[in-house]
This record gives sequence, C-alpha cells and structure tokens, in this order.
Amino acid sequence: MNFNDLKIKFFIFLLMLGGLFLASYFYPQQFEDSKIVFFNIGQGDSIFIRTIDRYKILIDGGPDKTVLFKLGEELPFYDRQLDLVVLTHPHADHVTGLVEVLKRYTVKQVALVGSVDTAPAYLEFLKIIKAKDIPVFKIFQGQELTFGATSLKFLSPTANSSEVKTIDLNDASAVIKLNVKGQTFLLMGDAGLKIEEELLKDFTAVDLKATVLKIGHHGSDYSSGADFLAVVQPHTAVISVGKNSYGHPGHRVLKRLERLKIEILRTDQEGDIVF
Repeated sequence: MNFNDLKIKFFIFLLMLGGLFLASYFYPQQFEDSKIVFFNIGQGDSIFIRTIDRYKILIDGGPDKTVLFKLGEELPFYDRQLDLVVLTHPHADHVTGLVEVLKRYTVKQVALVGSVDTAPAYLEFLKIIKAKDIPVFKIFQGQELTFGATSLKFLSPTANSSEVKTIDLNDASAVIKLNVKGQTFLLMGDAGLKIEEELLKDFTAVDLKATVLKIGHHGSDYSSGADFLAVVQPHTAVISVGKNSYGHPGHRVLKRLERLKIEILRTDQEGDIVF
C-alpha cells in the first residue's frame, strides 16, 4: 500500500468520525432515563434536570462559577444549550452562577419571580437577558411549564406578592413541584415557615405531597416546620448547603427530619446528589 492510499483511507476515516459526531449532536435521541442533580456548589442552590426527552433545565446557579464546571460534567463539550433557566429569587447564592451560564450558554427561556433587587449580580443577570433577547416567563402561583414527560408547577409566590418589592426576598422564592415520570420533587428555594403556612392553608387544592423535598433555605431553623413535613410526607430530604456562618442546617430541622424517619442527604457531605 503506497502513501497516497494511506492518505485516502485516513481521510475516509476522518469523514466517518465527523459523521458520527454530527449524528450524535443533531439526532434527537432519547436518554435512557431522566436525571436530577442537586449540585454541590457550596452555600447556595443549583439543580440540573436532564429529561428523558432531551430537555435540559437549570434551577439556580449558586454563589460563583462552580456551576460551569458542574454543567461540563453533565453535558458533552459541544452541547452549550439549555431549554430553561429558573431563578427562584435574586439573592447572590442563587443568581451569581447564572450570570456566567447566560454568558456561555444559549438559553431558550428564563423563568423568574417578579420581586426586584439591586444587587450587582442580579442586575447583570437582567442585563444579559435583555442583551441576548431571551424570552422571560414570569413565575406566580398556579402556572406550569411542561417539557415532554416532565412538568414544573409553581406553587408560590402568589401573583400579587410577585409584583411588589419585598425586603424578605426569601419569602418571594419560587416554590416548584417537579414531576418527572411520576416521581415528585418539591423544591422550596429559600422559602421559610411563613410560606409553608400559606401553602398549608391551601393544601387541599395544592398537592404538596412529594417523594423528595429540597429543604427550604439550606436547612434554616426558620423553615421545614413539623406540620409542613407531615403533609409533604417526603421519603428523602435534600439540603443544599456549604461551609457557612449561619448555622445551616439548623439542629432543630435535622432532629425534626430524624424523628419523622426522613432520609437526609446533604451536599456538603454527599457531594452532588443524583436521582
């Protein structure tokens, strides 16, 4: 075999390799199963959802750029597109990482609550949304977004509370009921006891029961009340938390969960928590 024949065969091999690459990128294959990852991103929240129908959703982005590394572990290097980014509320430990995500990824839609803040990271987040002309979905109670077999139903805030400026941004958090192939997740953002009580008043109309509860406000003692846990009846409680000076998670919350025999998974102890 002469040198020219080797070059031709090598060229054909490169064409085939390129074809396989393009097919893997453009062919709308399904994944074997859905995947929900509570990222270990320190003292903050960030949840990644990859559905069986190939949709990719990111809820919150944590306090820094760590979320970029985490997304890089979950997605192939050539995939820089997210179908939905959700910001539960404008605090820095939820929005800062999303600023970096919006800069580097193509985002089809952003969902956020109506409460406002003047923190630099949040203002930068809004600036990028406007510059890239990303469609915005305003979150309030009763709305729902569906992605194939996966749905996100927003249980809070109410339409009224989402339109006013509030000092306590935690209580303006989006509370999300996530349904993935029959498995349910209740994601509390940083909502505390006040919002839990409001949801309990309406629990006959709002289905709060969930297999997995993402504990509100990193396990603060001002969240996850006994009455609320009794109605939700979770099998597993996820606490997104890192090194902090706030005493998160609170001793009372941990004891409450233990008494109810609810499995506790903490990102500061488990690393990324995957369902």
